[in-house]
Amino acid sequence: MAIAAFLFIYYTLVAFLVVYFGTVFSFTPAKADALGNWVWAFDAVALVVTGVLSDRMRVRKPFMVVGALGAIVMTVLFALRTSHPHTSYYTFVVILSLLAVFLGIAFAPWMASFTETVERRNPALTATGLAIWGWILRVVVSLLFLGLPYVVTSATPLVENGAQVEALAARYAPQVQTLGAIDPKTVATLGTDPSNASAISTAVTEIQSRLGVPAPVALQRLVAVSKVPKPTLVYLQTYGSTVQKAAAASPGEWRRWWWVAVGGQVIFLPLIFLMAGRWSPAAAKRDEEENARRVAAELAALGHATV
Repeated sequence: MAIAAFLFIYYTLVAFLVVYFGTVFSFTPAKADALGNWVWAFDAVALVVTGVLSDRMRVRKPFMVVGALGAIVMTVLFALRTSHPHTSYYTFVVILSLLAVFLGIAFAPWMASFTETVERRNPALTATGLAIWGWILRVVVSLLFLGLPYVVTSATPLVENGAQVEALAARYAPQVQTLGAIDPKTVATLGTDPSNASAISTAVTEIQSRLGVPAPVALQRLVAVSKVPKPTLVYLQTYGSTVQKAAAASPGEWRRWWWVAVGGQVIFLPLIFLMAGRWSPAAAKRDEEENARRVAAELAALGHATV
Protein backbone atom coordinates (compact mmCIF):
# COMPACT_ATOMS: atom_id res chain seq x y z
CA MET A 1 0.00 0.00 0.00
CA ALA A 2 2.91 2.34 0.78
CA ILE A 3 4.44 2.18 -2.66
CA ALA A 4 1.05 2.16 -4.39
CA ALA A 5 0.18 5.44 -2.66
CA PHE A 6 3.65 6.87 -3.31
CA LEU A 7 3.48 6.13 -7.05
CA PHE A 8 0.06 7.77 -7.43
CA ILE A 9 1.58 10.60 -9.45
CA TYR A 10 3.75 8.24 -11.50
CA TYR A 11 0.79 6.24 -12.79
CA THR A 12 -1.21 9.40 -13.42
CA LEU A 13 1.61 10.75 -15.58
CA VAL A 14 1.94 7.42 -17.40
CA ALA A 15 -1.73 7.48 -18.37
CA PHE A 16 -2.66 11.17 -18.51
CA LEU A 17 0.46 13.26 -19.14
CA VAL A 18 -0.57 14.09 -22.72
CA VAL A 19 -4.17 14.82 -21.66
CA TYR A 20 -3.07 17.07 -18.80
CA PHE A 21 -0.63 19.17 -20.79
CA GLY A 22 -2.90 19.27 -23.82
CA THR A 23 -5.97 20.50 -21.92
CA VAL A 24 -4.36 22.78 -19.32
CA PHE A 25 -1.31 24.16 -21.17
CA SER A 26 -2.34 23.57 -24.82
CA PHE A 27 0.75 21.46 -25.55
CA THR A 28 0.56 19.43 -28.74
CA PRO A 29 0.66 15.63 -28.27
CA ALA A 30 4.19 15.59 -29.71
CA LYS A 31 5.37 18.25 -27.27
CA ALA A 32 3.76 16.49 -24.30
CA ASP A 33 5.26 13.15 -25.39
CA ALA A 34 8.69 14.79 -25.61
CA LEU A 35 8.22 16.01 -22.05
CA GLY A 36 7.41 12.44 -21.06
CA ASN A 37 10.66 11.27 -22.64
CA TRP A 38 12.59 13.47 -20.20
CA VAL A 39 10.67 11.96 -17.30
CA TRP A 40 11.19 8.31 -18.24
CA ALA A 41 14.87 8.84 -19.14
CA PHE A 42 15.74 10.47 -15.81
CA ASP A 43 13.65 7.92 -13.93
CA ALA A 44 15.44 4.99 -15.59
CA VAL A 45 18.91 6.38 -14.82
CA ALA A 46 17.94 7.18 -11.22
CA LEU A 47 16.65 3.63 -10.66
CA VAL A 48 19.89 2.01 -11.82
CA VAL A 49 22.26 4.43 -10.07
CA THR A 50 20.30 4.32 -6.81
CA GLY A 51 20.13 0.53 -6.92
CA VAL A 52 23.91 0.29 -7.23
CA LEU A 53 24.55 2.84 -4.46
CA SER A 54 22.00 1.26 -2.13
CA ASP A 55 23.60 -2.17 -2.57
CA ARG A 56 27.10 -0.81 -1.94
CA MET A 57 26.04 1.13 1.16
CA ARG A 58 23.91 -1.83 2.37
CA VAL A 59 21.01 0.44 3.41
CA ARG A 60 17.60 1.19 1.91
CA LYS A 61 15.71 3.44 4.30
CA PRO A 62 17.82 6.64 3.99
CA PHE A 63 17.36 6.52 0.21
CA MET A 64 13.61 6.05 0.62
CA VAL A 65 13.37 9.08 2.92
CA VAL A 66 15.42 11.30 0.59
CA GLY A 67 13.40 10.14 -2.41
CA ALA A 68 10.07 10.68 -0.66
CA LEU A 69 10.94 14.16 0.63
CA GLY A 70 12.29 15.22 -2.75
CA ALA A 71 9.24 13.85 -4.54
CA ILE A 72 6.91 15.72 -2.19
CA VAL A 73 8.71 19.02 -2.86
CA MET A 74 8.72 18.55 -6.63
CA THR A 75 5.07 17.39 -6.73
CA VAL A 76 4.03 20.48 -4.75
CA LEU A 77 5.91 22.71 -7.21
CA PHE A 78 4.28 20.83 -10.08
CA ALA A 79 0.81 21.22 -8.55
CA LEU A 80 1.31 24.96 -8.09
CA ARG A 81 2.10 25.32 -11.82
CA THR A 82 -1.53 24.53 -12.74
CA SER A 83 -2.46 28.14 -12.02
CA HIS A 84 0.34 29.44 -14.28
CA PRO A 85 -0.81 28.68 -17.84
CA HIS A 86 2.22 30.37 -19.41
CA THR A 87 4.78 28.16 -17.68
CA SER A 88 7.50 27.31 -20.19
CA TYR A 89 8.23 23.85 -21.55
CA TYR A 90 11.71 23.74 -20.03
CA THR A 91 10.41 24.74 -16.60
CA PHE A 92 8.36 21.57 -16.72
CA VAL A 93 11.38 19.63 -17.99
CA VAL A 94 13.29 20.63 -14.85
CA ILE A 95 10.43 20.00 -12.42
CA LEU A 96 9.38 16.65 -13.85
CA SER A 97 12.92 15.39 -14.42
CA LEU A 98 13.81 16.06 -10.77
CA LEU A 99 10.52 14.49 -9.69
CA ALA A 100 11.39 11.39 -11.73
CA VAL A 101 14.84 11.22 -10.11
CA PHE A 102 13.38 11.34 -6.61
CA LEU A 103 10.76 8.73 -7.50
CA GLY A 104 13.56 6.45 -8.67
CA ILE A 105 15.63 7.13 -5.53
CA ALA A 106 12.72 5.99 -3.38
CA PHE A 107 11.44 3.10 -5.48
CA ALA A 108 14.58 1.06 -6.19
CA PRO A 109 15.55 0.69 -2.49
CA TRP A 110 11.91 0.14 -1.53
CA MET A 111 11.67 -2.79 -3.92
CA ALA A 112 14.79 -4.37 -2.41
CA SER A 113 13.61 -3.61 1.13
CA PHE A 114 10.21 -5.13 0.43
CA THR A 115 11.66 -8.49 -0.57
CA GLU A 116 14.01 -8.33 2.41
CA THR A 117 11.04 -7.60 4.69
CA VAL A 118 9.19 -10.63 3.32
CA GLU A 119 12.31 -12.78 3.73
CA ARG A 120 12.53 -11.67 7.36
CA ARG A 121 9.12 -13.31 7.86
CA ASN A 122 9.88 -16.37 5.79
CA PRO A 123 12.30 -16.68 2.83
CA ALA A 124 9.91 -19.14 1.17
CA LEU A 125 7.26 -16.41 0.90
CA THR A 126 9.15 -14.10 -1.47
CA ALA A 127 7.12 -15.09 -4.54
CA THR A 128 3.88 -14.88 -2.56
CA GLY A 129 4.83 -11.44 -1.24
CA LEU A 130 5.58 -10.16 -4.74
CA ALA A 131 2.27 -11.56 -5.99
CA ILE A 132 0.35 -9.76 -3.24
CA TRP A 133 2.28 -6.56 -3.94
CA GLY A 134 1.43 -6.77 -7.64
CA TRP A 135 -2.23 -7.45 -6.88
CA ILE A 136 -2.53 -4.50 -4.48
CA LEU A 137 -0.77 -2.21 -6.96
CA ARG A 138 -3.15 -3.15 -9.76
CA VAL A 139 -6.22 -2.62 -7.57
CA VAL A 140 -5.00 0.84 -6.54
CA VAL A 141 -4.17 1.83 -10.13
CA SER A 142 -7.57 0.60 -11.35
CA LEU A 143 -9.34 2.65 -8.66
CA LEU A 144 -7.19 5.63 -9.62
CA PHE A 145 -8.22 5.43 -13.27
CA LEU A 146 -11.88 4.96 -12.33
CA GLY A 147 -11.81 7.87 -9.90
CA LEU A 148 -9.98 10.49 -11.95
CA PRO A 149 -12.92 11.35 -14.28
CA TYR A 150 -15.04 12.13 -11.19
CA VAL A 151 -12.42 14.47 -9.76
CA VAL A 152 -11.21 16.00 -13.05
CA THR A 153 -14.63 16.29 -14.68
CA SER A 154 -13.31 18.83 -17.18
CA ALA A 155 -11.06 16.29 -18.91
CA THR A 156 -13.81 14.55 -20.90
CA PRO A 157 -15.38 17.62 -22.62
CA LEU A 158 -11.95 19.11 -23.30
CA VAL A 159 -10.62 15.91 -24.85
CA GLU A 160 -13.76 15.15 -26.85
CA ASN A 161 -14.68 18.64 -28.05
CA GLY A 162 -12.03 21.11 -26.91
CA ALA A 163 -9.81 21.04 -29.98
CA GLN A 164 -12.72 21.33 -32.42
CA VAL A 165 -14.34 24.17 -30.49
CA GLU A 166 -11.00 25.99 -30.28
CA ALA A 167 -10.39 25.61 -34.01
CA LEU A 168 -13.87 26.83 -34.96
CA ALA A 169 -13.72 29.69 -32.46
CA ALA A 170 -10.42 30.83 -33.95
CA ARG A 171 -11.71 30.56 -37.51
CA TYR A 172 -14.92 32.45 -36.77
CA ALA A 173 -13.65 34.67 -33.94
CA PRO A 174 -15.61 37.86 -34.89
CA GLN A 175 -18.80 35.89 -35.45
CA VAL A 176 -18.40 34.04 -32.14
CA GLN A 177 -17.90 37.36 -30.35
CA THR A 178 -21.04 38.74 -32.02
CA LEU A 179 -23.01 35.61 -31.16
CA GLY A 180 -21.95 35.93 -27.54
CA ALA A 181 -23.38 39.45 -27.41
CA ILE A 182 -26.85 38.30 -28.47
CA ASP A 183 -29.32 36.90 -25.93
CA PRO A 184 -29.79 33.12 -26.39
CA LYS A 185 -33.55 33.59 -26.77
CA THR A 186 -32.97 36.01 -29.63
CA VAL A 187 -30.52 33.57 -31.21
CA ALA A 188 -33.09 30.78 -30.92
CA THR A 189 -35.76 32.97 -32.56
CA LEU A 190 -33.45 33.86 -35.45
CA GLY A 191 -32.51 30.21 -35.83
CA THR A 192 -36.16 29.32 -36.32
CA ASP A 193 -37.07 32.42 -38.39
CA PRO A 194 -34.00 34.28 -39.81
CA SER A 195 -36.22 36.99 -41.33
CA ASN A 196 -38.00 37.87 -38.08
CA ALA A 197 -37.77 41.70 -38.08
CA SER A 198 -38.37 42.06 -34.36
CA ALA A 199 -35.62 39.53 -33.52
CA ILE A 200 -33.22 41.21 -35.97
CA SER A 201 -33.89 44.60 -34.38
CA THR A 202 -33.39 43.17 -30.90
CA ALA A 203 -30.15 41.45 -31.96
CA VAL A 204 -28.77 44.66 -33.49
CA THR A 205 -29.58 46.57 -30.31
CA GLU A 206 -27.89 43.92 -28.15
CA ILE A 207 -24.77 43.95 -30.34
CA GLN A 208 -24.66 47.76 -30.18
CA SER A 209 -25.01 47.76 -26.41
CA ARG A 210 -22.61 44.95 -25.54
CA LEU A 211 -19.90 45.49 -28.16
CA GLY A 212 -20.08 49.29 -28.30
CA VAL A 213 -20.47 49.55 -32.09
CA PRO A 214 -22.85 51.74 -34.18
CA ALA A 215 -26.06 50.27 -35.62
CA PRO A 216 -24.74 49.81 -39.21
CA VAL A 217 -21.70 47.88 -37.93
CA ALA A 218 -23.92 45.84 -35.61
CA LEU A 219 -26.12 44.89 -38.57
CA GLN A 220 -23.06 43.92 -40.65
CA ARG A 221 -21.83 41.71 -37.84
CA LEU A 222 -25.22 40.06 -37.57
CA VAL A 223 -25.19 39.37 -41.32
CA ALA A 224 -21.70 37.86 -40.97
CA VAL A 225 -23.04 35.51 -38.28
CA SER A 226 -25.84 34.39 -40.60
CA LYS A 227 -23.24 33.32 -43.20
CA VAL A 228 -21.52 30.89 -40.87
CA PRO A 229 -22.50 27.29 -41.82
CA LYS A 230 -25.42 26.20 -39.68
CA PRO A 231 -23.78 22.94 -38.51
CA THR A 232 -20.84 25.02 -37.24
CA LEU A 233 -23.13 27.33 -35.30
CA VAL A 234 -25.02 24.38 -33.87
CA TYR A 235 -21.77 22.73 -32.81
CA LEU A 236 -20.49 25.89 -31.14
CA GLN A 237 -23.81 26.51 -29.41
CA THR A 238 -23.96 22.89 -28.22
CA TYR A 239 -20.42 22.50 -26.94
CA GLY A 240 -18.94 25.99 -26.76
CA SER A 241 -20.14 26.93 -23.28
CA THR A 242 -19.41 23.44 -21.92
CA VAL A 243 -15.85 23.56 -23.21
CA GLN A 244 -15.40 27.11 -21.92
CA LYS A 245 -16.55 26.11 -18.42
CA ALA A 246 -14.38 22.99 -18.50
CA ALA A 247 -11.32 25.02 -19.53
CA ALA A 248 -11.91 27.39 -16.61
CA ALA A 249 -12.38 24.52 -14.12
CA SER A 250 -9.59 22.27 -15.40
CA PRO A 251 -6.57 23.83 -13.59
CA GLY A 252 -8.30 23.73 -10.21
CA GLU A 253 -9.49 20.16 -10.66
CA TRP A 254 -6.06 18.93 -11.70
CA ARG A 255 -4.42 20.78 -8.83
CA ARG A 256 -6.77 18.97 -6.44
CA TRP A 257 -5.70 15.68 -8.00
CA TRP A 258 -2.00 16.52 -7.60
CA TRP A 259 -2.60 17.32 -3.93
CA VAL A 260 -4.01 13.80 -3.56
CA ALA A 261 -0.72 12.56 -5.06
CA VAL A 262 1.20 14.58 -2.47
CA GLY A 263 -0.92 12.93 0.22
CA GLY A 264 0.10 9.50 -1.10
CA GLN A 265 3.76 10.47 -0.86
CA VAL A 266 3.29 11.70 2.71
CA ILE A 267 1.63 8.40 3.67
CA PHE A 268 4.68 6.58 2.32
CA LEU A 269 7.09 8.22 4.80
CA PRO A 270 5.95 6.70 8.14
CA LEU A 271 5.46 3.28 6.54
CA ILE A 272 9.21 3.16 5.80
CA PHE A 273 9.69 2.36 9.50
CA LEU A 274 7.80 -0.92 9.04
CA MET A 275 10.35 -2.18 6.54
CA ALA A 276 13.36 -4.39 7.24
CA GLY A 277 16.88 -3.01 7.14
CA ARG A 278 19.25 -0.68 8.93
CA TRP A 279 19.48 3.11 8.77
CA SER A 280 23.25 3.16 9.25
CA PRO A 281 25.69 1.73 6.67
CA ALA A 282 28.10 0.88 9.53
CA ALA A 283 25.41 -1.10 11.37
CA ALA A 284 24.43 -2.84 8.15
CA LYS A 285 28.06 -3.79 7.54
CA ARG A 286 28.32 -5.27 11.05
CA ASP A 287 25.14 -7.28 10.40
CA GLU A 288 26.63 -8.60 7.18
CA GLU A 289 29.90 -9.56 8.86
CA GLU A 290 28.04 -11.27 11.72
CA ASN A 291 25.92 -13.18 9.24
CA ALA A 292 29.07 -14.26 7.37
CA ARG A 293 30.58 -15.53 10.61
CA ARG A 294 27.46 -17.49 11.46
CA VAL A 295 27.33 -19.02 7.99
CA ALA A 296 31.00 -19.97 8.23
CA ALA A 297 30.40 -21.52 11.64
CA GLU A 298 27.43 -23.50 10.35
CA LEU A 299 29.43 -24.72 7.35
CA ALA A 300 32.33 -25.65 9.58
CA ALA A 301 30.05 -27.57 11.90
CA LEU A 302 28.41 -29.28 8.98
CA GLY A 303 31.80 -30.23 7.56
CA HIS A 304 32.97 -31.53 10.92
CA ALA A 305 29.78 -33.55 11.31
CA THR A 306 30.23 -35.03 7.85
CA VAL A 307 33.80 -36.02 8.55
